[in-house]
Amino acid sequence: MSDQGSAGVSGTPPEQSVADGAAGAAATSAADEVLQGIRRDINLLSDSSKMARRRALTTIRKNTLDAKLPAETLVVILEAILKPLLKLFVDSVEKVRELAVELLIDFTSEISKIDSSLPYLVPAIESRMGQIEIEEPSEEVRLLQLNLCMVVITKAEQNAGAYLDDLVRILCRTVVDPYPEVIKMSCQCVCALAKASPERFYGGTKTLGKPLLKALGHQHSKVRVRALEAVEAFCLAGDKEALVEFMVTLAQKTMDPTPTVRRALYTAVGHWMLALPDRYSYWSRLLTLMLNGICDDVPEIQELCKDKFHAAGKQWEEENHDELKDMLDFGHSQPDRPPLGCRVLVDRETGKILPGLLKDIFDWTPAIRLQSANLLFVLLTYGEKQVTIHLEKILTALFKAVRDEEAPVGKVAVHCAEVLGVHMEPAAWADIVLPRLTTPGLSVSDQIGMLIVAGGLLRGSGQGKVGATLESLVNVTASNVVSGVQNAEMVEEIFLLAKDVLGAAQLEVADSLAYPLFTTLINARSNMPSAEEQFSEVIDMLAQRQSVDVPGLYARHTPTLLDELKKTHTEWTKHSFERAVFSTILSHAGAALGDNVDVVMEIFCCNFHPDKDPEMRLSFFSLLAQLIANSGNSLNATGKFSYAAQVVAKIVLPNVVWQNGRVPSALRTAACMCLWALFQAGFVTSDVLDAVVAAMLPHIVSLMDDDSEDTRLIACRVAEYVLRTHRDGFTADYAGYDKLHSLYPELLKRLDDNSDPIRLASLKAWLAYAECMAAKAYDDVLYQAHVDTVLRGLFIHLDDPEEVVQDAVSRVLKTMAPTVPEISRRHAIESKGRHRNPARCEEIEALCTPK
Repeated sequence: MSDQGSAGVSGTPPEQSVADGAAGAAATSAADEVLQGIRRDINLLSDSSKMARRRALTTIRKNTLDAKLPAETLVVILEAILKPLLKLFVDSVEKVRELAVELLIDFTSEISKIDSSLPYLVPAIESRMGQIEIEEPSEEVRLLQLNLCMVVITKAEQNAGAYLDDLVRILCRTVVDPYPEVIKMSCQCVCALAKASPERFYGGTKTLGKPLLKALGHQHSKVRVRALEAVEAFCLAGDKEALVEFMVTLAQKTMDPTPTVRRALYTAVGHWMLALPDRYSYWSRLLTLMLNGICDDVPEIQELCKDKFHAAGKQWEEENHDELKDMLDFGHSQPDRPPLGCRVLVDRETGKILPGLLKDIFDWTPAIRLQSANLLFVLLTYGEKQVTIHLEKILTALFKAVRDEEAPVGKVAVHCAEVLGVHMEPAAWADIVLPRLTTPGLSVSDQIGMLIVAGGLLRGSGQGKVGATLESLVNVTASNVVSGVQNAEMVEEIFLLAKDVLGAAQLEVADSLAYPLFTTLINARSNMPSAEEQFSEVIDMLAQRQSVDVPGLYARHTPTLLDELKKTHTEWTKHSFERAVFSTILSHAGAALGDNVDVVMEIFCCNFHPDKDPEMRLSFFSLLAQLIANSGNSLNATGKFSYAAQVVAKIVLPNVVWQNGRVPSALRTAACMCLWALFQAGFVTSDVLDAVVAAMLPHIVSLMDDDSEDTRLIACRVAEYVLRTHRDGFTADYAGYDKLHSLYPELLKRLDDNSDPIRLASLKAWLAYAECMAAKAYDDVLYQAHVDTVLRGLFIHLDDPEEVVQDAVSRVLKTMAPTVPEISRRHAIESKGRHRNPARCEEIEALCTPK
């Protein structure tokens, strides 16, 4: 009855108990038979001969494991051979130790329960592997003993917890073993132990933390992968504070060069996010790691991290459904956006993550800066509008990050600005960016960074969504403290920003936006003439958005810009930025200047005063000459240019007064070129000359004797033009002839000039001079002295070494001879005997001889 009662209590049927007893008796009988056959071999395990011990181990294996005995029989045999085999763990021969451990591994693997063997197995392994100095010298044997340890943990299951301290001591030593395979197996043992005995694992494994931390830094990637798997299990089942100790090293593993290591890291983090007890206390740390994975270089890892993070976010949604109910009901969960749970979690942890992140984005290591920039990008993507509270800190960091010396870092920082533009209200970032752009003392580099960020914000905002903020932005960029900065990179960024402004504006750009943008472009072009191609491209875009052609754009905005420049034109110096802007608008406005010629000439006349900077006057002379040469498409586009006399009297003549020095010399040359352009354009008519010739002739005479060849050449051309155009003025009365005679002394000197082009130009002037004499009856008696001096000089050069000069002089004399025949004939006869070739004199003589 007692047996039946026991069977009832245990739940085991009596028939089953009888069957189990019969099977046990049969197994014992079979084991006794086998043991009888290997008894001598068991005894030889302690023999002094190493060969005998090796043969004994081989024989035992052959008669037991190789014989494929039932597991019940192997249990009985193991009890008999366990202690002799464990003694061989300290055998002096490595091969013997190896065979003994292998035999125990195979025995314990074949049987289902090894509880009775644990009190002997674990201490034996611990004595060899768990001491301060590991007793087992052989790497291969240490690896085998860890394999045995793995079998022990796996087979013992819950019972392994009773030996936790011994197992932990073993693993603390082997996790830092010099042999990589030992470390890998040790990490697998940690995982198995955490799974087999999670209750006891929590309190008895703190000492494993530091060894595992060291294993994470191993040089072999496969070891690091196993170590991460062990850390994952260690944190899930062990002390939760351990995660804090691992965090710095885990953060470093996000930059591990091996993708498999990073994959193992993010797999572990994903599991912690889903299953780690009290995980939300460590969420900011876990979130930082996972978001790093979302911006990993490997697409497969990116997808893995997104999947795991989204799974964690959805789990959090389910756990906090009541709290999120309103947000879920009002469309905050949309297919094209990250899961609501992810967004809310990021929002809650952003304040904890940002300070360290914004510090690392300026780390001295390029790799850390790049990773921090990528992390910020992902953080902003998930944070959306909720990061507004941190906007100023983020923008301040981006202003510098976009200028990073490493191009990839700057590129990611620009993408961060674009993401902000998508989610932020334009007014929010404008209140931060715009005042800083005009801060006194701001460096050019900082301004460039702000322009780059502003461009990214505009691109993110999209077309037509920025509104009045655009006008505020371009009004700031139109100021001299922004677009007036003379820096090539700054100019380039202004042009790029202008494109972004047009991209964000409405299709039809109003003048309230177009004019400051136009001013910005003109200012930038003034600082960098080499940027003509970029300037023209943006101007074309602006014209299209205002539904006009480029000339129409200039016609619309040039008057306003000139009025603005006129406010300060009396104060300009060579350093004034407005001077450069004035030059730029005049160079590009074309026909638009025709209706604004009054303002242009007023500014010109003021700034050509001799008291102004010579360098400024020099540049303006070049500009004015170009405008006059192309007057049909500039100053005289509408036929309103009537300032020729003013240009001569107030601009040219005051600047050709002789002064010593290279700059005054260059200034006189430029003034002469401007005067000649005025003549060539046909603006200096006879009426104009009537008003200015008296003041102009002394300066022409002086200029023909200038040190500069260019000045002398142009002066000769001007003299010819004046003689031809103002012929009546030179022959109208005695005063007119006096003006004519004032020219010839210097014209005679030019015949001896060291420059042949000047000599030929002077001879053209002489031809015009002769034509003036022939225009009306010339009083050769009254002016005989003048005529003698002129003819004497001309006949000398009739025998010039250069034939082209001889021909030119001959034309002059033939034109002049009919006017003064007697004097000409006399000089021809006197010169004939002195010339190398008297034929030309004879031609003159014949021309003057009465028929």
